[in-house]
Amino acid sequence: MACVLPLFLFATEEADTMSPPQRQSIGSSVIIVAQCAVNLWIWSVWTWRFSMATSFRGRGSTSLLGEFDAYGYSLDTMKAVGLVKLSCATLLAVAMMLPEIPYLVYVSSGGLLVLMLVAIVSHIRVGDPWTRNIPAVCMALLSLLTLMGSAAGCVTEAPDSSAFDLPPVFGALAGEHGRLLVGVFILVCDFLMWYQAKNSGTYKQVPASPDNPFFALVEGK
Repeated sequence: MACVLPLFLFATEEADTMSPPQRQSIGSSVIIVAQCAVNLWIWSVWTWRFSMATSFRGRGSTSLLGEFDAYGYSLDTMKAVGLVKLSCATLLAVAMMLPEIPYLVYVSSGGLLVLMLVAIVSHIRVGDPWTRNIPAVCMALLSLLTLMGSAAGCVTEAPDSSAFDLPPVFGALAGEHGRLLVGVFILVCDFLMWYQAKNSGTYKQVPASPDNPFFALVEGK
């Protein structure tokens, strides 16, 4: 499989030739950056920005709870969506550290892609201006990019990029230790966002949710 990432990701299968390590290193690094961006964005939306008014909320809602209500979705639906999104986002970080298990990427990025498409449709249904779709569109594209990158084999380890006259960061990110360090760092960031939300009263407006693992954790004393 050849992994090429100029502006978009294209995959072409070649019988007897292998992709230049330079391309694989760059491709792997871009996929890792995409995974980090999606993870951190999803976790920020569902933790410290949960009760924050933003210019992207549906129908001008002032919180995520109000946004789901504006779309006509129930409280249980919001909690279920939150649990699935956060689980998929966390799985992205795990997939980063275990590139040899591609189904982790397929499950996490595939699930988030579907949910982002649902978010886009929800904005359209309530007549929101197109600008409110920007975050969902960006997350959908990054999830698609990650899926395509995994399918194209952009997980090849390339720990040393010096032979290709590339900045060392490309090879470092694509290497086993680089993936492990980045994955652990992202998981630590997720934990800190959860901890901050739990201890700052972010979810005071949400009714008790002992049946939902994530909300039960953040609401617990």
